[in-house]
Amino acid sequence: MKEELLRFGPFELDPADESLRRSGLLVRIPRQPLRILLLLVRHAGQVVTRDEIHAAIWGNETYVDFEHGTNSAIRQIRFALGDQVATPRYVRTLPRRGYSFIAGVQSVARSGEHVPAPAVSGAPPLSRVTPRLAVIVATAIITITAMTALIRRIGPR
Repeated sequence: MKEELLRFGPFELDPADESLRRSGLLVRIPRQPLRILLLLVRHAGQVVTRDEIHAAIWGNETYVDFEHGTNSAIRQIRFALGDQVATPRYVRTLPRRGYSFIAGVQSVARSGEHVPAPAVSGAPPLSRVTPRLAVIVATAIITITAMTALIRRIGPR
Protein backbone atom coordinates (compact mmCIF):
# COMPACT_ATOMS: atom_id res chain seq x y z
CA MET A 1 0.00 0.00 0.00
CA LYS A 2 1.26 3.47 -0.85
CA GLU A 3 1.97 6.05 1.84
CA GLU A 4 -0.71 8.55 2.73
CA LEU A 5 -0.65 12.07 1.32
CA LEU A 6 0.44 14.89 3.62
CA ARG A 7 -1.66 18.06 3.45
CA PHE A 8 -0.92 21.51 4.84
CA GLY A 9 -2.60 24.73 3.74
CA PRO A 10 -3.29 24.52 -0.02
CA PHE A 11 -0.42 22.01 -0.43
CA GLU A 12 -0.34 18.26 -0.81
CA LEU A 13 2.95 16.39 -0.45
CA ASP A 14 3.09 12.90 -1.93
CA PRO A 15 5.92 10.85 -0.40
CA ALA A 16 5.44 7.97 -2.86
CA ASP A 17 6.14 9.92 -6.03
CA GLU A 18 8.03 12.75 -4.31
CA SER A 19 5.78 15.50 -5.61
CA LEU A 20 4.33 18.71 -4.20
CA ARG A 21 1.02 20.14 -5.38
CA ARG A 22 -0.69 23.42 -4.62
CA SER A 23 -4.45 23.36 -5.12
CA GLY A 24 -3.97 20.27 -7.30
CA LEU A 25 -1.29 21.80 -9.54
CA LEU A 26 2.22 20.37 -9.54
CA VAL A 27 4.81 22.73 -8.00
CA ARG A 28 8.32 22.54 -9.44
CA ILE A 29 10.87 21.91 -6.75
CA PRO A 30 14.21 20.08 -7.07
CA ARG A 31 14.55 16.62 -5.54
CA GLN A 32 16.82 17.43 -2.56
CA PRO A 33 14.74 20.40 -1.32
CA LEU A 34 11.64 18.22 -1.73
CA ARG A 35 13.23 15.46 0.35
CA ILE A 36 14.15 18.00 3.06
CA LEU A 37 10.57 19.34 2.98
CA LEU A 38 9.28 15.79 3.41
CA LEU A 39 11.60 15.30 6.40
CA LEU A 40 10.39 18.56 7.98
CA VAL A 41 6.70 17.79 7.33
CA ARG A 42 7.02 14.28 8.79
CA HIS A 43 8.47 15.90 11.94
CA ALA A 44 6.05 18.87 12.04
CA GLY A 45 6.23 20.83 15.28
CA GLN A 46 9.65 19.38 16.14
CA VAL A 47 13.12 20.78 15.65
CA VAL A 48 15.01 19.05 12.84
CA THR A 49 18.69 19.81 13.28
CA ARG A 50 21.07 20.53 10.43
CA ASP A 51 22.94 17.34 11.38
CA GLU A 52 19.72 15.31 11.05
CA ILE A 53 19.12 16.86 7.62
CA HIS A 54 22.70 16.05 6.62
CA ALA A 55 22.38 12.41 7.73
CA ALA A 56 18.96 11.91 6.11
CA ILE A 57 19.67 13.63 2.78
CA TRP A 58 23.40 13.33 2.15
CA GLY A 59 24.32 10.47 4.51
CA ASN A 60 27.05 10.36 7.12
CA GLU A 61 29.64 9.14 4.63
CA THR A 62 29.12 12.03 2.19
CA TYR A 63 31.55 14.91 2.41
CA VAL A 64 29.97 17.86 0.63
CA ASP A 65 29.39 21.44 1.62
CA PHE A 66 26.07 20.47 3.16
CA GLU A 67 25.83 23.81 5.02
CA HIS A 68 25.56 25.64 1.70
CA GLY A 69 23.41 22.85 0.27
CA THR A 70 21.00 23.01 3.21
CA ASN A 71 20.73 26.81 3.05
CA SER A 72 20.05 26.69 -0.68
CA ALA A 73 17.47 23.92 -0.29
CA ILE A 74 15.61 25.80 2.46
CA ARG A 75 15.48 28.90 0.21
CA GLN A 76 14.02 26.77 -2.59
CA ILE A 77 11.46 25.27 -0.20
CA ARG A 78 10.40 28.73 0.97
CA PHE A 79 10.08 29.92 -2.63
CA ALA A 80 7.98 26.90 -3.60
CA LEU A 81 5.68 27.44 -0.61
CA GLY A 82 5.55 31.24 -0.94
CA ASP A 83 6.97 31.42 2.59
CA GLN A 84 9.09 34.21 4.08
CA VAL A 85 11.86 34.14 6.67
CA ALA A 86 10.53 37.20 8.54
CA THR A 87 6.94 35.93 8.77
CA PRO A 88 7.06 32.16 8.30
CA ARG A 89 3.87 30.17 7.80
CA TYR A 90 5.54 26.85 7.07
CA VAL A 91 9.28 26.68 7.83
CA ARG A 92 10.76 28.44 10.85
CA THR A 93 14.52 28.80 11.24
CA LEU A 94 15.84 28.19 14.73
CA PRO A 95 19.29 29.84 14.70
CA ARG A 96 22.15 27.46 15.50
CA ARG A 97 19.62 24.65 16.05
CA GLY A 98 17.84 23.79 12.80
CA TYR A 99 14.38 24.13 11.31
CA SER A 100 10.81 23.43 12.33
CA PHE A 101 7.75 22.90 10.15
CA ILE A 102 5.12 25.02 11.91
CA ALA A 103 1.95 24.49 9.86
CA GLY A 104 -0.64 21.89 10.75
CA VAL A 105 -0.28 18.68 8.73
CA GLN A 106 -2.98 16.14 7.90
CA SER A 107 -2.32 12.62 6.69
CA VAL A 108 -5.03 11.65 4.22
CA ALA A 109 -5.71 8.37 2.49
CA ARG A 110 -5.36 8.27 -1.27
CA SER A 111 -8.67 8.58 -3.08
CA GLY A 112 -7.17 7.52 -6.38
CA GLU A 113 -4.32 8.40 -8.65
CA HIS A 114 -3.65 12.02 -9.52
CA VAL A 115 -4.44 13.21 -12.98
CA PRO A 116 -1.26 14.86 -14.29
CA ALA A 117 -1.57 18.62 -14.01
CA PRO A 118 0.58 21.35 -15.46
CA ALA A 119 3.41 22.50 -13.23
CA VAL A 120 3.26 25.94 -11.67
CA SER A 121 6.00 28.18 -10.42
CA GLY A 122 6.58 28.32 -6.70
CA ALA A 123 6.16 32.09 -6.70
CA PRO A 124 3.45 33.42 -4.40
CA PRO A 125 0.15 34.47 -5.95
CA LEU A 126 -0.42 38.11 -6.83
CA SER A 127 -3.12 38.32 -4.16
CA ARG A 128 -0.29 38.60 -1.63
CA VAL A 129 0.80 42.03 -2.84
CA THR A 130 1.52 44.06 0.27
CA PRO A 131 0.12 47.57 0.79
CA ARG A 132 3.69 48.91 0.87
CA LEU A 133 4.44 47.39 -2.54
CA ALA A 134 1.20 48.83 -3.93
CA VAL A 135 2.19 52.31 -2.69
CA ILE A 136 5.67 51.99 -4.22
CA VAL A 137 4.25 50.92 -7.59
CA ALA A 138 1.61 53.68 -7.55
CA THR A 139 4.27 56.29 -6.68
CA ALA A 140 6.50 55.07 -9.52
CA ILE A 141 3.63 55.27 -12.02
CA ILE A 142 2.69 58.79 -10.91
CA THR A 143 6.34 59.92 -11.07
CA ILE A 144 6.83 58.50 -14.56
CA THR A 145 3.57 60.08 -15.77
CA ALA A 146 4.53 63.48 -14.31
CA MET A 147 8.03 63.32 -15.81
CA THR A 148 6.62 62.38 -19.23
CA ALA A 149 4.17 65.31 -19.12
CA LEU A 150 6.93 67.70 -18.06
CA ILE A 151 9.23 66.55 -20.86
CA ARG A 152 6.45 66.95 -23.43
CA ARG A 153 5.60 70.42 -22.11
CA ILE A 154 9.19 71.65 -22.23
CA GLY A 155 9.78 70.00 -25.60
CA PRO A 156 13.10 69.22 -27.26
CA ARG A 157 15.76 71.93 -27.30
